[in-house]
Amino acid sequence: MNDLDKSGSRDLKFDRFDEKIHQALKEEGAIIPTTVEDVRRAKARLTARPVTVPPHLRNPDAILKKIADQECPKANVLVPVATLRSKVDASCSNVRHKKGSIFFRRAAFDAYVIHALADDENLGRTKIEKITHLTEYHCGIDFEREPLRDAAGPVDYRSRRKVESLASKQHWYSTVDAENRWGVKYVPGPKILEALPIAKRTMGIHKAAVDVLIELMRPLDTTMCEIAATLYAAWNDLLLAGDAPTDEKIMREARENWHPKKLRIPLERWKRALDWMKEHHLVPRGIGKPVPPAH
Repeated sequence: MNDLDKSGSRDLKFDRFDEKIHQALKEEGAIIPTTVEDVRRAKARLTARPVTVPPHLRNPDAILKKIADQECPKANVLVPVATLRSKVDASCSNVRHKKGSIFFRRAAFDAYVIHALADDENLGRTKIEKITHLTEYHCGIDFEREPLRDAAGPVDYRSRRKVESLASKQHWYSTVDAENRWGVKYVPGPKILEALPIAKRTMGIHKAAVDVLIELMRPLDTTMCEIAATLYAAWNDLLLAGDAPTDEKIMREARENWHPKKLRIPLERWKRALDWMKEHHLVPRGIGKPVPPAH
């Protein structure tokens, strides 16, 4: 079993196809490095004697056709390259969705947050979505979300539902109705610990920053999470537009240009939240995608 198998990023069908490609390349005389030393030797050979790819190997269909020829050797029936390509693409698509997709990695990240905030009674769908948004925009981890200006702040509930569904199938966590508040709460699954290494790989060098963010958000109730994430997103959008906004402009963007329900929150609470963000260095840098209005 190779390293990719151990990390769970490929399934057996993909590995078999990968092996066929390697075998076809080897039969054509290609050198496929498998160790660091192999790579060094290959680089040295290329430096000393550059080579060019033969014309019959420049088209990837040549490799696919060679594999197709091997699919039915006894019947001498060739599988059309287009058909084989579509089958392979479908297979790879399934692999990415299950173990290599952003939904898989986000589900693992959710599990990491749920495990870290196991005693947080406020950790529901709204709070975890705000933590995810700030992790993406403040800590620099691209979760490929498409957040909108919702009443609860910047949210991408469409992808969140997919993430939660996948996490449930992996037995990492599940959702149930909260008892003492509106919404849902997260229940750790029997295999939640299996998600933690995946989450750590997803965070990579940003893990320390994420841990600081999670601890910063730990004592916040749902409303404060909404306010902080909305202020952050509104402020970031202004920076993306080339503005150098004042506090008043940031709060106006977050309250008046976001969602009508934001006006129900007293202005003084927005002011305190903005001061709290600056005190804890939760300040945007004008990166990422703007958060458009929900339609």
